[in-house]
Amino acid sequence: MQEFTLFCRTFYIKFIYNGVILAMDNKALGKRIRALRRLKRVTQQQLAQMVNLSASQLSNIERGVKEPQPELLEKMAAALNIPREEFFGVSKNLEGYSLL
Repeated sequence: MQEFTLFCRTFYIKFIYNGVILAMDNKALGKRIRALRRLKRVTQQQLAQMVNLSASQLSNIERGVKEPQPELLEKMAAALNIPREEFFGVSKNLEGYSLL
């Protein structure tokens, strides 16, 4: 079983994956969320509705202006039908795609 824990901070998100501590800033995470959303052919409006956000709130997250809480990342992963690890590029399910 793989360990995956999020710790949100003001300017970056740290996470532990298989015992390794990694970090990603909000802009990089936002770009990853946008890329995965587009890969799944979901509009900002659609994803925002699925996770109970406004489109402008989702836009702020995708641009790295706002920090998504761990619970929101869980909801986004479920809505996009992907493992939450995909947001951090640690899954191999999308190997071969240029997401960023």
